[in-house]
Amino acid sequence: MPQLGEKLQHTERVISARLWGQRAHQHHQNYLNLQIECKPWTMFSIYHFLEDIIGFVKKAWLATSHSAN
Repeated sequence: MPQLGEKLQHTERVISARLWGQRAHQHHQNYLNLQIECKPWTMFSIYHFLEDIIGFVKKAWLATSHSAN
């Protein structure tokens, strides 16, 4: 049976992954709006968008890999 501390850590990871998901979704919406308003995208904004997505995927993967244990 896992200790309470471990359960809390797992819950924190899941919550933070979900928050990252919401944040990435919001960024995606912002970028779609930007694309409509001012074309073309700058490489800078694309880079930051990809960086956020990669960060989210890493966090989500960590959260799910810990829940499997």
